[in-house]
Amino acid sequence: MKRKYLQLGFFIIFIFIFLVSCGGSSMEGDDNGGGTTEPENVAAIFVEADSNTIDPEASTGVTAHVYNSSGGPVSGVDVVFTLSDPVLAYITNTSTSDSNGEATVTFTARTLPGEVGITATAESVSSDPETIFILDETEPQSITLEATPDTVIVQGTSTVTATVLGEGGADVPNGTTVTFTVDNDSLGTVTASSVTNSNKATATFEASENPGQVDITAQSGTAVSDPVTVMIEQAPAAFIEFVSADPSLIAIAGTGGTEISTIQFRVTNSNGNPLQNVTVLFEIHDGLNGGEYINPSDHGAEIEVSTTADGIAQCSLHSGSVAGPVTITGTIFDGVGDPLMTVKSSIVSIGGGVPSEKRFSVAAETLNLPGLNELGVETDITAYLADRFGNYNILDGTVVSFETELGLTVNSSDATADQSGTATVVIRTQGYGPEDVIPLSWETDLIDYVFTTYGYSMTNHPRDGLCSVLVHTRGEEHFDDTNANGVYDSGEPFLDTLPDPFCDYNDNESHDNGTTDPFELYVSADGSSSYNGVLNGAWDSPDADKMLFRNFKILVTGSPIICSNTATFNIPNGGSEAITVSVCDRNLNPLTPGTTVSITTNAGKVSGRINYTFPNSSVIGPDRDGHLGLIEFPFIISDSDPDETKPEIATITVEVYWEGGTYSLNIIGNVDYSAP
Repeated sequence: MKRKYLQLGFFIIFIFIFLVSCGGSSMEGDDNGGGTTEPENVAAIFVEADSNTIDPEASTGVTAHVYNSSGGPVSGVDVVFTLSDPVLAYITNTSTSDSNGEATVTFTARTLPGEVGITATAESVSSDPETIFILDETEPQSITLEATPDTVIVQGTSTVTATVLGEGGADVPNGTTVTFTVDNDSLGTVTASSVTNSNKATATFEASENPGQVDITAQSGTAVSDPVTVMIEQAPAAFIEFVSADPSLIAIAGTGGTEISTIQFRVTNSNGNPLQNVTVLFEIHDGLNGGEYINPSDHGAEIEVSTTADGIAQCSLHSGSVAGPVTITGTIFDGVGDPLMTVKSSIVSIGGGVPSEKRFSVAAETLNLPGLNELGVETDITAYLADRFGNYNILDGTVVSFETELGLTVNSSDATADQSGTATVVIRTQGYGPEDVIPLSWETDLIDYVFTTYGYSMTNHPRDGLCSVLVHTRGEEHFDDTNANGVYDSGEPFLDTLPDPFCDYNDNESHDNGTTDPFELYVSADGSSSYNGVLNGAWDSPDADKMLFRNFKILVTGSPIICSNTATFNIPNGGSEAITVSVCDRNLNPLTPGTTVSITTNAGKVSGRINYTFPNSSVIGPDRDGHLGLIEFPFIISDSDPDETKPEIATITVEVYWEGGTYSLNIIGNVDYSAP
């Protein structure tokens, strides 16, 4: 805040020096001594926020300070506020400066994190943007690294795993980018970047032909890890190397998935030739104490195996009842029985094997489709699955079902998850648009506002264009494994969820039977003929044939409707006027991604929200003002040259480029207007 006031002070000093150097006579009246003064013109605007960092869905005050050329406040002028990204937040569009030259509005964040610039415009003058940061509680705050193995021979490899956590150990979103660097690339290289899944991102370090020591670090956002060290050693006369762990992800015992991973090491001489009949000691190095084992005779944690003709020794890791990472070491011995060399396997993850409620999410390639005007517009929609421990590739083959509200169709009602734990289908626009639903109070207020402000009458509202895609699969409810034994125990906290999935047409998060809003499609988990929407108060395991579901929202929108709050304007010499236009479809919704809005004039000057490209978003609301922030474009038309009196007829053109076509609205008025 101190920095902002210093900047303001420097600005006032500059104006004072400028006036002294120019004589400063503009306020002394005209040459005839009549005492007439010119109207105060805006010379500068300075914007500040009460808080520059706020949480999602929080609000803060924003004040524009309006000054004249003497550095004094200008009162009674319209100030238009615009945002760099209205999908992230919304703000009161227009305010009038008070006797202190201050115009104050409220800035409200939506649900997503990011940076939003606020610009204030009065007459023909615009402020520098003031930036507000919308926080994300899951922004990376800490990174820990592990290299497995941490000692390799020349030209060997090591798996580097970064564990990325948010504030207070919170999960970060899947897909968070992590970059890896090595301090000495003459000794080896590391994967440049990877993305997180269940807070972990992996990279591969490949050693060069030179022995030595390297430090590897990882970074995500502003979080930077401590380095992890990998030692690179010369190959001994006889040495052992890790070959594979197949598969690298297995299921907890008894969950129905693959429960065994085959671990292989190879023993060779100094020339790289395989050695046969060499004893290798396998040991579970990092275990979970969940009953996992490698010795089938006694379910033990170690076993000795001799190499085959190709130098391979292998064992089988059997999962237990606890999920997590396991590594195996392989050791060879010298002629007197002393350890000669020990290496680690890569990590084998033991997972739960079925989708978990808190690890189930949905995304689409395009979130706003022009389906009110065109049939057959397609986009991909994908379900992301993981088990309770964050493992996803164990869910290969899981069936996911997709069903849609009227207005969309899907190319397959069922899809099978692949090795990345994702199931994708194609949806397309088809039919007559989403179901009509009863407007909420904020939508009724919006309809009234649009009619009062723009004279545009309609009965449709934003949720008439919001279409639900029901996505469901079978899995288990989430629970907190407080004793880390890998199974649910009575008394442990769990997330109770509804038994029957339903397609939420009216977005109220409950099933409607058609008595008011439309009857909503549902799926009966137990095969009965009636909808079951009662929580059972018990943790539902995979044995309970639990159905998990999401309602994913797609906007189905139409062609542009452009309205202005005025049919004309008259701008006196040196004056200005605030105008607002709305650009939306027939349901008052934002237009499809890539649609552009441009506001220009052939006389005078326009300032404010005059250039905009609609983003890929299905955000609406959450209230009247929040929705107006998505579809309203406030700006100011002003006299661009107050020193010259030259009346002109001006045409303000609002041009919208949508889906390959151009739509426009002209507002005709006068600049340098003198009343007759």
